[in-house]
Amino acid sequence: CTAKAIDGSLIAASLAEGWRNAVAKHVPDAGRLMDPARASFQDILPIPPNSKVLEVGAGLGAVSAELARHHSVLALESNWGNARFLAIRKAQDRLRRLTVLYGDPARTRLYPGQFDAIILNGVCKLAGSFDSPVYPAQVHFLETLRPWLAPQGILYVAGENRLGWPVLLRRRRLEAEHRILTHS
Repeated sequence: CTAKAIDGSLIAASLAEGWRNAVAKHVPDAGRLMDPARASFQDILPIPPNSKVLEVGAGLGAVSAELARHHSVLALESNWGNARFLAIRKAQDRLRRLTVLYGDPARTRLYPGQFDAIILNGVCKLAGSFDSPVYPAQVHFLETLRPWLAPQGILYVAGENRLGWPVLLRRRRLEAEHRILTHS
């Protein structure tokens, strides 16, 4: 969901009439954006139940909310409207295993090695500009996240990212230290 979709009217409507009704009325393409199947990749993640998962750029929470049914999830969201909406959703759905954190991943301080999985769903494309070379911005972004992964942690990159196996395989440090899965 874009930053434009999360504004004061959606937040107010979510509080007044529930987040599901508010999204159905105010968010274009709500069915696709909120489809629980967006998190269906969790069935192939080689992590046990109750793992610690970080989702960077959680948006409206379709993935985070589903993952929080089986795992402890930290949704790190750099857009205040998205973070506020996700906090409302968490409260209304009583998602005890979901924590919402508003912050910039490049400036957020988290303990090293605490996550069994880090989920990037359509986020890498936002690191840097499309006018800049792919490597510096996106690779720097991935290197920022790397310390937060547990030693056998999984970095799951999904969506319309400019990074894929060719770039990731060139980065031997990432490949050697962490298992990497991609999903289209």
